[in-house]
Amino acid sequence: MIDKYKAWLISNGSAKNTVISYCNLMTKVLQVIDLDNLTEENIVKYILELNEKYKDTTVNQTKKALRSFCRFLNLDIRIPKDKTVDIRLPKFITEEYFEKEIINIVPHLFNSPLKINAMLYFLFYSGLRKGEFINLKRNDINLTKSTIKVYRQKTKTERLTILAGKKAKSFVELYFGTEAEGVNAFNISEASLKYIFEKIDSYLKNQEFYAHLLRHSFATHLRKKGVSIEDIQYLLGHKNISTTMIYAHVEIDGLKNRIDKIIK
Repeated sequence: MIDKYKAWLISNGSAKNTVISYCNLMTKVLQVIDLDNLTEENIVKYILELNEKYKDTTVNQTKKALRSFCRFLNLDIRIPKDKTVDIRLPKFITEEYFEKEIINIVPHLFNSPLKINAMLYFLFYSGLRKGEFINLKRNDINLTKSTIKVYRQKTKTERLTILAGKKAKSFVELYFGTEAEGVNAFNISEASLKYIFEKIDSYLKNQEFYAHLLRHSFATHLRKKGVSIEDIQYLLGHKNISTTMIYAHVEIDGLKNRIDKIIK
């Protein structure tokens, strides 16, 4: 992968020293973070660790290399731009903020509020990655059991997770009843989804709004309600669990029952 990255840098006119520096830095990054686990959470943790060991100049150069590498892979990952000392783990929003500040403004910003709200509820109460959401088909979503079959193209793995809470299920059912399936479950392109988040973000004050925020909020909410780290890791797909999919129906039922008790 580094060889391909090097060729990409050269083809884009990067200086020789930049090519050498970025490739060396990304080699070190990939020794710590596997390519399949190159997520925003893991990158932030990595940068925080660098801050404990190296000078700001080294950390800032690593961030530049990471931004470049993410562009090379077409990954929509936010690399912190502030001084390393100010970096914090990803923020989250509460259920109350989600309802009052996000859901309530959707009808004022979009012509199809039901569809937009269905997508937002789905993302907030499933914790799916943006790419996983875009790739969903409706036959991957079992609204009767509130389960979601997620296939991740990058790792060629599959997992079964849940759609938590009754309200999310209700919005999705209503939307599915009004529009037939097209390109994917929610008939949305990556560009259109990005536009939705950017439009809401531009309206909000003192709060950034982006897809990963909903994923992190889902995990944080569950953790605050007492769901174990192991269960949250399972739901978010942080580990390769394709070999355990034959047991998923047993695990997912018990896990959903526990979560149904805390999210109504």
